[in-house]
Amino acid sequence: MISFGNVPIGSVLPIPFASYAGSTGASVTLTGLAVTDIEVYKGTSVTQRSSDAGYALIDTDGIDIDGLTGIHGFSIDTGDNTDSGFYAAGSFYSVVVSAVTIDSQTVNFIAATFRLLAAENTAGVPVADTVRVSGTTQTARDIGASVLLSSGTGTGQLKLASGYVAMTWADVAAPTTTVNLSVTTIATTQKVDVETIKTNPVVNGGTITFPTGATLASTTNITAGTVTVGAMAADVLTAAATASDFGTEVGTAVWATTTRALTILDEDSTTLDLDATIRAAVGLASANLDTQLADLPTNAELATALGTADDAILAVLGTPAGASISADIAAIEAQTDDIGTAGAGLSAIPWNAAWDAEVQSEVADALTASGLTAAGIADAVWDETLSGHVGAGSTGEALAAAGAAGDPWITALPGSYTAGQAGYIVGTNVNATISSRATQTSVDDLPTNAELATALDPLPTAAENATAVWAAGTRSLTVLDEDSTTLDLDATIRAAVGLASANLDTQLADLPTNAELATALGTADDAVLAAVAAVQADVDVIREYADNTVIRGTSAGSATTTTMTPSALSPAGVDADQFKGRILVFDNDTTTTALRGQATDITASSAAGLPLLTFTALTTAPASGDTFSIV
Repeated sequence: MISFGNVPIGSVLPIPFASYAGSTGASVTLTGLAVTDIEVYKGTSVTQRSSDAGYALIDTDGIDIDGLTGIHGFSIDTGDNTDSGFYAAGSFYSVVVSAVTIDSQTVNFIAATFRLLAAENTAGVPVADTVRVSGTTQTARDIGASVLLSSGTGTGQLKLASGYVAMTWADVAAPTTTVNLSVTTIATTQKVDVETIKTNPVVNGGTITFPTGATLASTTNITAGTVTVGAMAADVLTAAATASDFGTEVGTAVWATTTRALTILDEDSTTLDLDATIRAAVGLASANLDTQLADLPTNAELATALGTADDAILAVLGTPAGASISADIAAIEAQTDDIGTAGAGLSAIPWNAAWDAEVQSEVADALTASGLTAAGIADAVWDETLSGHVGAGSTGEALAAAGAAGDPWITALPGSYTAGQAGYIVGTNVNATISSRATQTSVDDLPTNAELATALDPLPTAAENATAVWAAGTRSLTVLDEDSTTLDLDATIRAAVGLASANLDTQLADLPTNAELATALGTADDAVLAAVAAVQADVDVIREYADNTVIRGTSAGSATTTTMTPSALSPAGVDADQFKGRILVFDNDTTTTALRGQATDITASSAAGLPLLTFTALTTAPASGDTFSIV
């Protein structure tokens, strides 16, 4: 952008500008430049000048001037008054180009600014319009106590000699016009007291001719003809000493004569104060015009002051990274365009294998913080309402179909089940908790056949028992029928094995087989695996997001609470402000304890592979080796 500063109204301003490729910074041509793309705004108004008159494209079409690729331009004539009163002295203006196409991008930009001053009387010579001199506000004709006049006969000029006004009666506008001096005070040293002349002798000093018919109080004092007059006392020739028509007669006599020679008038030797007259004419309070003009800045001083102001502005703006600030802006715009709407362009960021452990750690922390456990997931799966999971081909659909006539899992058993049905078998035969039955350990403690044989080996055999029995004397053995005695072996045996009734076969038959248990457990496993798969899908999404957006880095040290240069950054930086607007988050196990988990927003980044990052202040400065992510 060009800042013209103060410009005389009526000037024609040439406004060149350049265009660059967003990806390489090389000069490129543009398309679409026309005078209708040029807009001029006045002051703070957001309404552009209504007319395009006075705008012109340089070198015919304004594009690639003189065959130089990327150098373009146009001009603005501030003397064009088609939009009446738009250009006015004292007003500020901004010139905008909207819009042209550069490197396939639509670009709007500010081309120039300027402020209009009064028009120059002579080209290249500014008009000085001073409101204050040495801090004193000037009136319309007040410019000081001294003024330099130039001699001449033109309008507003005086005929001058060295140090005084030099004129003759011929220079007076109307020398034959009667002038009434009745209200003019004439210095006493210049008066002639006629009454004194009348009553006192005239000292020899010159020749005086009296008008015809003049009378004197004493003719003896004046000899007819010539009167010789020497020095005349002050206040001798007064109004009281002259006749009432004395002035008229003198005036008539003077102006009746033709040409008269006016001697040189030296205002310094008279009471005619031309100094005050001239100062009043030009508007000076005192004779100090040179001082006031000397206090005005010279062209060199103005150039220095404006140069200092320009330097201050450039210091604030900083040195462009590219050919110009507009080129830097174009480069930034090209980078932001690469990001795309809602970050669509960030999908091309490659995944760094070094992020795996960090992402897994963050996911593990997130899962821990969420309270998810395998048991919790299983509980959530089994407690989930079936109606919300009956999609075609799903386990929910199969369970719903299986329980269409009634939910087998919440129906009391044996309920309405009949003999032979699983519900009846389980409800009828499994009438005690499984934990109350003998454990495998207790069963393992039973003697084996070999152990029983060893233990029973000392006992007599059946033949030995028979021999012993029959070797004894005759015995009468009554028939032993346990059903006809009080010896209840059935109850004893059931009590010994823990049966309430004689239905062990039925109860064992009602227990689920290995195949039935495998089916039931397989269904449960499928539901759990489906839930785990859903969690894994979420983890994959998180990892994919991290793969595409997370940038990993390590601090190089020498950082402050608002700036840091990394010793490692993946992917590396390229352009200025590439990471501006993103969030910098320090790892939970980073070196500096006070920074663990702390985050801040990046406000700027330099154009380097390991850029200087500027961010909102942290609570403490990063140390060398502190690790972080940019998201």
